[in-house]
Amino acid sequence: MKLAKRITTFVLALGLTLSMTSCSSTTWAIKAGNDTVSTGLYLSYLFYTFNGLYNNYYNMGNDVSNFFNEKPNNSTMEQYIMDAARDSAKEALAVTQWLRELGLEISQEDLDNANKTAEESYEDSADYLTQIGLTKEDLIAYYKDNAAFRTLFDHFFGEGGEKGISLQTLKDDFYENNYRVEIFYVPLKTSTGGSLPQEEQQAIKDRLNGYAKELNEEGATFKSIREKEVKLTPSVASTTEDSSGYLSKADVSEDDLVSYTIASLEEGEATAFDFSSYYYVLAQKLPIRSAETDKHVEDYQFSLRYAAAKEDYETMINARIASINYSLNNTVLKKYSPRSFLVDTTSSTASSK
Repeated sequence: MKLAKRITTFVLALGLTLSMTSCSSTTWAIKAGNDTVSTGLYLSYLFYTFNGLYNNYYNMGNDVSNFFNEKPNNSTMEQYIMDAARDSAKEALAVTQWLRELGLEISQEDLDNANKTAEESYEDSADYLTQIGLTKEDLIAYYKDNAAFRTLFDHFFGEGGEKGISLQTLKDDFYENNYRVEIFYVPLKTSTGGSLPQEEQQAIKDRLNGYAKELNEEGATFKSIREKEVKLTPSVASTTEDSSGYLSKADVSEDDLVSYTIASLEEGEATAFDFSSYYYVLAQKLPIRSAETDKHVEDYQFSLRYAAAKEDYETMINARIASINYSLNNTVLKKYSPRSFLVDTTSSTASSK
């Protein structure tokens, strides 16, 4: 998906000059001049907006049966998603026209990646996508639209762009605002949710405390700890949650025991501690300046650059959108509802890549 782009556009003021068209054609949803957003591409915007919001709702521990009862921005959830998809379609047309005026084309590499991602996404969920009316060609168009967005964004904000943010600036900012961490969660519960006997819980705690000592005093690494744990108790290790990554300093809170504990550590220091009655945790704060961090920033530089330039980009693209006259095909826009994506409770979403 287009990062936060598709999730942020729905709260923007519209203030557009629109030509409201009720049209019998069902091949297109929105047009501006000779440029159109096909019905299939619009349906892709509708689906991916729904999919992102629905999965976030689920991941936050909510009862998904209440999803369409939510009222974001004092709107129904259904209308909220439909408005977001419509706005994404308008932005796609604005990007298309702007690229043409600038004489820019999507690189062959980006086009190839768009095709590959679309094909993989479709193959992963072909039956479900067919049920909701999406074809492989619709997904290819959607991911090519993503590539167009990236091309325009990089023109302005990429390395050497008009408002370019250098890779070194991204690295410096990342070093300043994140912690590099290794975390190892071992469950204190059985696979059915019951508590392990106290002696077994204490054995887990003693073992992880021992690992912390090995890391702090004996030069052990998380890799050696993982290997030892798997050999020692493969059945327990298979249910263990293992995480290696980065913690934003902005996310550190006294209400979040894991982030707060990690923030209190010195670089290189490890500790083990209770995380409620469910897990005992082994965590280590690693030096943020490292080859691993450099590679992480290089691999995710587009996402990081977009986060840094988001407000500036949105100001530019919204001004562009406001300058364009759009024709809306209400025959299409009113035909599709995000409720139709809940085909059944076991396959209500497709993979978002």
